[in-house]
Formats: sequence, C-alpha cells, structure tokens
Amino acid sequence: MIHKNTFFSLLFLSLNSWAQVSYIDYPSPFHPTIGSSGMVVSQNQASSDIGVEILNMGGNAVDAAVAVGFSLATTLPRAGNLGGGGFMLVYLSDEQKTIAVDFRSAAPKNLSNNDFLFLKDNYDQRRYGYKASGVPGTVAGLLQTHDRYGKLPLKKILQPVIKQASKGILVSYDLNQAIGSADQINLDKESKNIYYQDGSPVKEHFLMKRPYLAWTFREIAKNGEEAFYTGSIAKKIVKAMKQNGGYINAKDLKDYKPRFAEPIQTTYRNHKVLAHPPPAGGAAVLLEGLNILENFSTNELTPNSANFLHLFAEALQRGHMDRSRFMGDPEFYDVPIEKIISKEISKKNDPLTITRSTTWTESWMASPGPVTVAEHLNLFIKGLGMGTADIVPGVSGGTIAFITGIYHSLLTAISSINGIKVVQKPFGNPSGVVHTHPRLWPGRGQFG
Repeated sequence: MIHKNTFFSLLFLSLNSWAQVSYIDYPSPFHPTIGSSGMVVSQNQASSDIGVEILNMGGNAVDAAVAVGFSLATTLPRAGNLGGGGFMLVYLSDEQKTIAVDFRSAAPKNLSNNDFLFLKDNYDQRRYGYKASGVPGTVAGLLQTHDRYGKLPLKKILQPVIKQASKGILVSYDLNQAIGSADQINLDKESKNIYYQDGSPVKEHFLMKRPYLAWTFREIAKNGEEAFYTGSIAKKIVKAMKQNGGYINAKDLKDYKPRFAEPIQTTYRNHKVLAHPPPAGGAAVLLEGLNILENFSTNELTPNSANFLHLFAEALQRGHMDRSRFMGDPEFYDVPIEKIISKEISKKNDPLTITRSTTWTESWMASPGPVTVAEHLNLFIKGLGMGTADIVPGVSGGTIAFITGIYHSLLTAISSINGIKVVQKPFGNPSGVVHTHPRLWPGRGQFG
C-alpha cells in the first residue's frame, strides 16, 4: 500500500434522493463546519464516529473513508451498502494527478434479449427482487482504493465496523422513516425480518443488531475481495440467485473489475471543476450546466433570487436533456462527452430563451448580498443533490474524511428509495448483503 498524505472525501447517497420523500428534507440539511486537520462527515453519527476512531488510530483519510463506507451498510442501508456500486475521484497531491474510479454495479452477462424485453415490460420484476439485482461493485471499489492508497491493514480498519454490526445500532429517526417509506421491504422475507418488528418498521432508538452482516464483514476482513467475489460470500449469492431466478452467476462476480480512468473537467470562472466520466450521468449535467451559467453575468444576482434560480433551472434542464440523449456505458457506446461539456456548445444556447420568464421579479427570498463563485458552485451541486462544492469541499448527506494531500470524492448508490431489494440468506450463515439493480442496458448503469 502507498502511504501518502491524504485529503479524501467520500459521498454516499441514493440515486434519486433529492427527488423522493420528505424524511431527508430537514429544515436545514446543510451544516457548514470549519476544521484545520482531520474531519469526518456522514449522514449518520455512529458511522462518522468510526471514521474519527480510524483517524485516531493513525490511519489516513482513505482508511477512515473506507471504514465509514462499510459502516454505512449498517447505519444507512438505503445508500451505503455492499450490494451497490458507485464512482470515485481521487486527487494525489504529490503527483498532482486525479484518478476516476468506476465501480458501478453491472448487468449480468448472461442476460438475453428476451430477458431485457421481459424486464422492460415488468416493472416490479426489474425494480425489486433477484431478477433486478446487478453485479455489485462497492466492495471491489472500496478495497482496491484502500489497497492503493490506505495506510492501516484492512483487518484493523474493519474491526470497529464488525463490532458495530455485532453489537447493534440505535435506530435513528432517519432510518425509521426510510424503512417506513420503502414498501418493497415487504416483498422479501429476510429484508422484513431485519427491518420490521411486530409488523411495523423498527422504531426509533430500537437496538438493531446485524449478526449476518457482521459475518460478511469478518469474511472481507479476513480474505478481502476474494471472499466477496469468489469465496464464501460469493457462493451464498450465487446459490440464492439460482434458487430465486436471479441472473447473477459465479462468473459475473469473478469477472467484476473496477475501472480506473481520467476524470472529465471544465472551468467555472477560472475555477477548475473535475467530475467522473461516463457512465456517470449527473457529472456531465453539472459540467454542462456550469458552462452555460458562465455565459451570463451573475455577479449581481443573489443566491435565491428568481433571476438566478431561473438561470439555474434552465442550465440544468439543458444538461439533463443531453444526458437523456447521449449518456451510456462507454464500453458499449461512444459517448460524445467532450462535445457535451465543451465551452463552444454552451455558447450556442440562446440567451433570450434561457432568460425569458413570465415571472421575472425581484428576489423572493432574503439574501445577504451578491452571490460568489463558491456560492454558485454550492447552489449548483446542491441542486443536483450532490452535496456541496466549496473551495474547501464539504458534503451534505454524505461522508467526508480528509487530511491534507489527496482529494477523493466517492459516490455510491442504491438505485431507488432505501435500496432494499433482497437480503441474501440462502442457508445457515447468511451474508446480509442488500442487492440492487443496474439500468436496463448492457454494461454499467449510470447515476451521479
């Protein structure tokens, strides 16, 4: 493992979390915090505490963030889970180099054209259950990142995670509400056994123990990727898939590999903005939207004025239109990403069309003054549901662990609210792994 100074931020969120239900719409979800050394931020205090514990052990930010990532499988199952996937951006300050890591869940390779047509025409089958499950990438992504850039041994950083799952967590208000909003839990016996008590979602402050998930963590701590993709856990996943008509087989798991690539980038008023390349879709929306917004004089616009919000919405709309038209897995389709995020294309958007409004009024919300470039970036990324983009990065509803040196942004997701599809319990020693679904095309799904 390479020991480097690190500046590492880790973001876990649900794919559609910004467009779903009110339990994550707190009165003030963004809480700026200033620090001068290490910091760990997540949507669950118990997981954040584990990150701090890792830093206090002498671990670097990668160690802390990976531990928090595994912990969130216990504390935030709708977004941080071993059966999901995601993207990373890693900045190595010593090398002044940024690396993009794609560990999005993939479609099983044995899917036929008839299978795709069946899933296309059967909504519940493609959203819930064993047929909906994609080949998970989270474990490979976290472990390979830790192997390259972490400092402490994997066994050491997973010890508090194992202890947390074994001894249990006190159910938070957030988790209680998330479970109650996810009716699909009732479709799977093991999911219901874990997340329900006496026919209702586990109550706030209830001590919820996860012994099967703790067993999975122990196997990963002992045997690393092998345990999950070819060993003890893989065998349970494959057996459960066979018993329940799922598509994932042993070869799918064995062949899964994260991808390491260069990020896409643009500048916004002389500030460089890096994002994950395709198949990440929201990243391209962000960069295209910023390119469009840069063509307008926004210095005098307050952050929540009708004028600014209108520009903001129109810029995002155009980014999402191109995402719908052009985005896909670059291993199967030549995504014209350079054209999508080019400055030249952004200048072709008609200013009259973008600025025309039937309600062009003064600001409808009090604001302290003109919006700064950093505030523009923050508002823009918050609007995408992707946290914040301060000059010193911060993430709402996500996880940050950082120490000077590497900037790392990791986004993982469960593909729908709460993300619970099936929990593997094929026999004696179940894994407790929540599985998720890929998008309905070959290769890897896109989000973020």
